Amino acid sequence: PEALAVKELATARVSYGSSLEDALAVLPQTVDVVVEHNEPDLPSEILFQDDFANAATSEANWSSEYDPQNVVSFTDGKVSFGKSTNLKLVTGDEEWTDFVVEADISGESAEPTNNFGIMFRCTGITPEKADSYNGYYAGIGYSTTTKGNALVVGYANGSWNHITSLPITYQAKQKYNLKVVAYQDIITVFLDGVKLYQFQDRLFQNGVA
Repeated sequence: PEALAVKELATARVSYGSSLEDALAVLPQTVDVVVEHNEPDLPSEILFQDDFANAATSEANWSSEYDPQNVVSFTDGKVSFGKSTNLKLVTGDEEWTDFVVEADISGESAEPTNNFGIMFRCTGITPEKADSYNGYYAGIGYSTTTKGNALVVGYANGSWNHITSLPITYQAKQKYNLKVVAYQDIITVFLDGVKLYQFQDRLFQNGVA
């Protein structure tokens, strides 16, 4: 796994104009490198999964409380979302803090006007409006910040707060794998197995805003 940190073990100073021999003399002849295993020690068990193969089971797994316009449907082995200005589909436990969450997602429109993705480390969720929760969000589709299709990362605390938008190539009906690794205070976002963004959780690490 990619190293999370690099520690400086030694320094060597060479003055401008020094000969090659003098420069080599101050450098160590050998360097011992120790690589620590920094892969997150996340729970190995699966906390939750849903392949949407059984519509009745999936309906029971997810809370429809935050779908006031009733645009969510479980059909054909997937969950579908209709057009809405206020929609959140929620499952899980607020006590979950260190975890990996991923979903295969796709959009119907070739020119989306919004984006869709994953909410995580969320508390205080209400059906009042789209951003009525405390927590993070990562999604793909249209970004109002970049005025184009992007990976969008931000957080809500009753209103929307933008963190970053990274332009991506987007196609309608193409399946994208979106994955978020939330471990201690580091959050990493992957799209189709490629790490696109990493940042420090300074707000919701313990599940509390």
